[in-house]
Amino acid sequence: MKQLTDLRKFIPRNWKVAVVGLLVNAATLAVVIVFMPGIELLEYRFGLLLLMAAGLGLLEVFVKPLLQLLTIRLLFVTYGVVLIVVNAAILWLTSVVFKSLIIESIWAALIGGIVVGLMSTFLDYVFGVIPPLGYVQAIQEEEAQHEAA
Repeated sequence: MKQLTDLRKFIPRNWKVAVVGLLVNAATLAVVIVFMPGIELLEYRFGLLLLMAAGLGLLEVFVKPLLQLLTIRLLFVTYGVVLIVVNAAILWLTSVVFKSLIIESIWAALIGGIVVGLMSTFLDYVFGVIPPLGYVQAIQEEEAQHEAA
């Protein structure tokens, strides 16, 4: 019974974080599509934008860590510049999955990767998708005290 109440405590927060993350990805994609020359959307529909944001989020969760693992040596040698290439690859993969998103050149993908990386990181911190490190440590200490009691 205790496990069920613990699970209920975490579901609403995680659900809200997932929705906020989806909206952050949608806003990031919308800014990139509207302001970046060389990146276009054939159909301007909000539902399609949300679907593309979900696809981008899934690619960032499953494919991006693999790409970062494959390029880990380059990550240290280039002082993190290879992360721009990884973000560009994820943006390009999103355009491969969703045919209505068109990326005309590698330069558009690279600049779009920079914008997506910076804007999504900023918005994730602003809206609380990624909690501050002190908050995470406080939760872990509280859980350790609960278990000790």
